[in-house]
Amino acid sequence: MKTPLILRNLDLPHLCDICGQRRSQGDHKRCSRKRQQIGQQRRQQEAQ
Repeated sequence: MKTPLILRNLDLPHLCDICGQRRSQGDHKRCSRKRQQIGQQRRQQEAQ
């Protein structure tokens, strides 16, 4: 029998990889934009 998703512990990063602060505190919109820019740059480099 599988454990319901609610009871399972999700393995999510609790620290922001951009600013290093806890993701549960504060607004990470700037970090999200930066992460998207990094992803776009990576995809452009892979396409070349």
